[in-house]
Amino acid sequence: MKYVRKLTPVHSYDIPGLESWLEEQAAKGLYLKQYGAQICTFTRDTPPHGPLPSGLLQYRPGS
Repeated sequence: MKYVRKLTPVHSYDIPGLESWLEEQAAKGLYLKQYGAQICTFTRDTPPHGPLPSGLLQYRPGS
């Protein structure tokens, strides 16, 4: 299986920005395998048909 590595374009404390970027990657068929503050590793698969469910990566303070 081949992996795709990308620089993380937002700071790890920017939860909404990180969530949005990961959702964009998933829409392109890239699914997060390993998160790093500077580099994320993705696996490639076919993108879903239609939009992702809202709140898929919902931030919950204190959890």
